[in-house]
Amino acid sequence: MVIKKLFISGSRKISRLNEEIRDFLTKVMEEGTHVLVGDASGVDRAVQKYLKENKYDNVTIYFSGANARNKLADWSERPVKTSARKNSYEYYTAKDKEMAMECDMGLAIWEGNSRGTLENIFNVLKNNKEVSVYFLPEKRFFEFKKQEEATWLIEIFNKPRKKKKFDLSVIKSGVSHQQTTFKFNKQR
Repeated sequence: MVIKKLFISGSRKISRLNEEIRDFLTKVMEEGTHVLVGDASGVDRAVQKYLKENKYDNVTIYFSGANARNKLADWSERPVKTSARKNSYEYYTAKDKEMAMECDMGLAIWEGNSRGTLENIFNVLKNNKEVSVYFLPEKRFFEFKKQEEATWLIEIFNKPRKKKKFDLSVIKSGVSHQQTTFKFNKQR
């Protein structure tokens, strides 16, 4: 599979990238993959910082509204129009849905609590694209090709919650998970 565009997302609570994630991003840069990333604090900003430190310019920043909240270098921009109420959850996630449609693959850096990151995972899969999830509590990557393979992530997200549980009615529950060793395979 040729990966031309990679959508990177993650929790706003994660502000540092560990060695495994930096190594992954280094491979992405070596391959010349176009990175699609949002303008939020947390993972979006941390990824931008790492790409800027490495003088990587094959990046597009997606944002809702007139201006990006975080844009750390002179990269291309993609404002996303939305009819959602300004500053609402739906307003900011409109850009994520756009990136999920436009990417060839997703990378999600998830701590098990971010609803937005979980939605991004399933939006990428819904668009029949693969997603690699770096699951921070276990410090390892999992690769998914279908929504059914990732339902255990919903169970993790819902465990501590009594209200506002994540529900994907089109997904069957009870699928077990396996660790996969992700290798960035880009054919030339």
